[in-house]
Amino acid sequence: MRFVNETTYFTAINWMNFLENYEIKVFLIVRILKIIHIMIQL
Repeated sequence: MRFVNETTYFTAINWMNFLENYEIKVFLIVRILKIIHIMIQL
């Protein structure tokens, strides 16, 4: 039972890290797209 709990715990941590990285990537992509959009307009 302890093994299952530890596995679930580590999986949760991995998901948290993944989602955090995913949010950062999306944020960067959105910023890059906005910059490209502004450059096209100029």
